[in-house]
Amino acid sequence: MTSVSWAEILPTLLESKSTIIDASVFALTLTHVAMSQQDSYLLATSRQYYTTAIQKVCAYDRVINPHDFIHVAMILAMYELYTCVPGDIQSWIIHVSAACKFANQCRSSDLSLTGHDLYRLRTVAVSFSSLSIPSLLLLYVKL
Repeated sequence: MTSVSWAEILPTLLESKSTIIDASVFALTLTHVAMSQQDSYLLATSRQYYTTAIQKVCAYDRVINPHDFIHVAMILAMYELYTCVPGDIQSWIIHVSAACKFANQCRSSDLSLTGHDLYRLRTVAVSFSSLSIPSLLLLYVKL
């Protein structure tokens, strides 16, 4: 299995019926456009979508598909990479850690992630040495 970038799955997420995924994708895409166009209005709008996504994450309940939850955490991690101060990736680490922690706490039957999802999550976690590899991911992903 080859590594697939989280950014490569964004087009498939546009078909999602999930409001939390929508808010996350809007935040990320607006940030990208705002940065490339140096548009402060779009950047502020992206921050509103980001805040909405974070509020939905904080209000998490079983209504949110665990699959969507992991995707949201990784989309928000990409958002943080766009908006972070150079050299300060603490917010990125928080989102990736949350995705890993959530995956670790879910029963495998609740976590409807594909092998590619698990591999991507594990790859991101391993790439940053201070993140521990969730044992759940090790069960499903072979090197």
